[in-house]
Amino acid sequence: MSSICCGVEDHTLSSLLNLFFCYRYPSVFISSLAAQLVAFPLGVFLAKILPTQVFSTPLGSFTLNPGPFNIKEHTMITVMANLTAGGAFATEVLAVQHFHYGQRWGAGYQILIVMSTQLIGFSYAGFCRRWLVWPEAMIWPADLVQTALLSTLHHKQRAESGRMRREKFFLIAFIGNQFFGVTSGLGMGVLTFDWSQISFNGSLLVNPWFTDAQNLLSLVFFFFWFLTPILYYANYKYGAYLPMLNYHVFERFGERYAVKALLTPDGTFDATAYNGYSQQYLPIPFMLAYGLSFATVTAILVHVFLYFRHDIVRQIKSSLQERARYPRASRGSLQGGSQLVSRWYLAVFLVSVAMGFAATLAWPTHHPAWALFLALVIAAVYTLLIGVIQAITNQQVGLNVITRFNIGDMLPARTSRRHDDLQDLRLHYHGSGSHL
Repeated sequence: MSSICCGVEDHTLSSLLNLFFCYRYPSVFISSLAAQLVAFPLGVFLAKILPTQVFSTPLGSFTLNPGPFNIKEHTMITVMANLTAGGAFATEVLAVQHFHYGQRWGAGYQILIVMSTQLIGFSYAGFCRRWLVWPEAMIWPADLVQTALLSTLHHKQRAESGRMRREKFFLIAFIGNQFFGVTSGLGMGVLTFDWSQISFNGSLLVNPWFTDAQNLLSLVFFFFWFLTPILYYANYKYGAYLPMLNYHVFERFGERYAVKALLTPDGTFDATAYNGYSQQYLPIPFMLAYGLSFATVTAILVHVFLYFRHDIVRQIKSSLQERARYPRASRGSLQGGSQLVSRWYLAVFLVSVAMGFAATLAWPTHHPAWALFLALVIAAVYTLLIGVIQAITNQQVGLNVITRFNIGDMLPARTSRRHDDLQDLRLHYHGSGSHL
């Protein structure tokens, strides 16, 4: 009972607060690590106050307090917090529809969109666990941090000679961040290395060394510190008339692009209004970001084929055999009940797909059914490929750019729905990656 109460409290509050703060800049993000840390004293407190009385039912007996708060209960709470701490990208779609396009279709549509996209991603995660979870090479570096925190809180060990205890290190880092941090603290120190700003796109301590090194050398040094100034001062694609570091779309007079000026009353694209308004101009970093996103999608296919094709084929062959060849370390715990779990994932997938089609066809979205089916296919293909990369490097590649281009080309006049389609595609993969 304590794990259920703590889990519901953690994942509800973290998701609500993250959704509330995601629209401010710089946004505040409450990670699952924070929820995991808060759950420990709360679980210990509930274990002390909940009654130990045993209740009998026709289905069996149970108690609200089985004993001291242990690592298994804490792990369950952590899993629940991980499911919702990242939020749902579908909420961004709903916000765009509500504020930019005036499409206010009620709670039924919102629930179907959010639930279908999240549960489809969860189903994909279950289908791909043979390749993304069971192999020993899929280490998922971010999960190692949560595992270490669980061990620190539940396995009391004396500090080695000459080494600082983890609790003491955490206290020093916490006080330093809260008092001297500029973004998340009181800013008592002018010269500071604010970890909240450094880890805005992910903690550097979680990533493998080669991942951080490649990001620093290629993305920061080459693309932003070397290539961006060259293209900017060369006035490539009129980039010198725009801010050097900016990720907004501009019109010919240097103002923010007004998308509403190009829409008809029913939310479709107005070519006459576009010709009388302006074409779109992108700052140099925005151009590079889109170009790299297009290159990444094809690079994933080549990289996975060159380095992981044998592993994927081997796992596919083993799934067709009567007795799958699991890794030795996981054979005992994963073999039993795997078929039953797969059926649950399939049931969730079918229900969530039905919810997605209901939300698409029951409201005036101008969104054909084949486009949603295409979204499912693209997400299914790239879930495995991107999952392999993230499991090893802790770097997630988004599909929002390439899918936005594809759906915009296939449905050129339906601008208002185009953003919705593409965010759904991105979300289907992101849901599967986060739920793993």
